[in-house]
Amino acid sequence: MNAVQSKLIFSRKENGNFNLSVGQFKLANGLASFNLQINKGRWDAKIHVNGFSLATLSKTLSSFPKLVTSGMIVGDLNLSGVSGSLDHIQGDLLINKFGFSNNESTLVGEDVATKLIFSSSRHDNRWRTQLDSTTHEGELYLDPIFIDANESAKDLY
Repeated sequence: MNAVQSKLIFSRKENGNFNLSVGQFKLANGLASFNLQINKGRWDAKIHVNGFSLATLSKTLSSFPKLVTSGMIVGDLNLSGVSGSLDHIQGDLLINKFGFSNNESTLVGEDVATKLIFSSSRHDNRWRTQLDSTTHEGELYLDPIFIDANESAKDLY
């Protein structure tokens, strides 16, 4: 097994602004990097993942949806806010070999490869979300709809 050395960089300016960066580190059988910046009470966090395993996450976190059985993620997740509040989440993710199934088999996906681009913002304590998904491979059954993305990519809105 190869060890991954991670570089940690912390800088703080006289005005209280600071930056924290963590180079590549292992996370859910993949690699991740993290950057946090705080500037005048506003904070921005960026996470990049490569080979992040949904199956490992599902086994590790008891609150993670149990319908997820497999999948690897590559992509970026950005979070931002003011002080202790989260105001915006944005992601650009590619999920490969994604598999899921509920107990009733009314929601099933096998060997799915999908691109997810999403953005969610809080305004007046209400969240507004936009999600775009293009499925390039695999089969989806979302009762009563069956989608075979192996024939051609399918946009899901």
